[in-house]
Order: sequence, then C-alpha cells, then structure tokens
Amino acid sequence: MAQEGYIAPNGQPLIEKRGIEVGNIFQLGYHYSTKMAGAVFVDQDGKEKPYYMGCYGIGLGRTMAAMSKSITTTRASSGPMRLHPIRSILCHWQGLKNRLPRSMPN
Repeated sequence: MAQEGYIAPNGQPLIEKRGIEVGNIFQLGYHYSTKMAGAVFVDQDGKEKPYYMGCYGIGLGRTMAAMSKSITTTRASSGPMRLHPIRSILCHWQGLKNRLPRSMPN
C-alpha cells in the first residue's frame, strides 16, 4: 500500500491528502464470462479463453454525500441550490411564522 513519502513514478514523493470515495471497482472474474456464449478471446497460442471481467460503479447517493460533505460548514449542510434535488427549508415553526422568507433564495 502506498504511503506518504514513497516516490511516485514521476520521481516526486507522495503526499497524503484527504479524500472521499464515491466509486467502486468490482472484480467479477470469470463468473459471468464463462456463462455467456461467445465471451471469449483468442490468446497468442490460438486458444479461446474467457474474459476476466470487472466493472466500475459510481453511486448517486455517494456522489451527493461527497458534494455535501465537501461544502458543509460547522453550522449546517448547505451548498448551491442547483445541487439540491428539492428546495426546502427545515425549521422549528413555533414563533418563526412571521420571520420566514417570502421566497426561496437561488
């Protein structure tokens, strides 16, 4: 596993940074290719072999959570309104009825 200080292929030392995982890589192996007709390739010896399969996944939920996390303040989870699928305000109604905004901000 890479660690801070290791030398990268470009000759520069690696620097540890914080990140958020939004995608996954799934190694499917030969499970599906052996069950699918024609999911083979011909190797250099002329023999048919099944493909080794894998796929990538980027989840909408994880992506939205990562965007929210990257712009969250200590007071509230906020951000540009265009990132929010629904415009809403959560508030405690008691005593706030006359102080609510007349329209939603952009």
